[in-house]
Amino acid sequence: MKTLENRESRLYLDFLKQNLIILAVPILFGAGLGLVYSQNLYSLYHSSLLLEMDYTETSLRDRGLLTDQATAILRSAQIQDQLNLTKNNKLTIYKSGPVAISVESQGPDPIETHADLDGIKAYATQSYPLHSVGEIITSIKPKKIWLLVLIGGTIGGVIGLTWALIKTYLKHF
Repeated sequence: MKTLENRESRLYLDFLKQNLIILAVPILFGAGLGLVYSQNLYSLYHSSLLLEMDYTETSLRDRGLLTDQATAILRSAQIQDQLNLTKNNKLTIYKSGPVAISVESQGPDPIETHADLDGIKAYATQSYPLHSVGEIITSIKPKKIWLLVLIGGTIGGVIGLTWALIKTYLKHF
């Protein structure tokens, strides 16, 4: 039994030694293609803003209804067109609490995402008794370079292994 395991291990190692170039070239080529492709992708900038309904003498229920109305108006395409928001940014507006509205903008340019939120903030505070809680927060979502390199290398490895197995099969049969 021990000799059979050693023999199988030796066969696998011999296969890898004989076909190292056939396996390595497609892996490196695929990883390189993944790296080149990842350079064409851009990083996404994510900006967020929290608006809160002012505490006035109205009841919590009335403030909640007013928050619902403000959220619906801010989501409307007509208002967004009127504010000249950037078309290539993804804008998300949702009610995040009984009297709170969250606004998020995601796009390739941090200046544009920040400008979109500034425009919405200005409109919302003029039209409704809302105020901004904190400042506009901008973060970056980096490109997933390593993932594309890994996917390219894996595809290259499968192609290389298939090629090596076909070569070995044709050589022995």
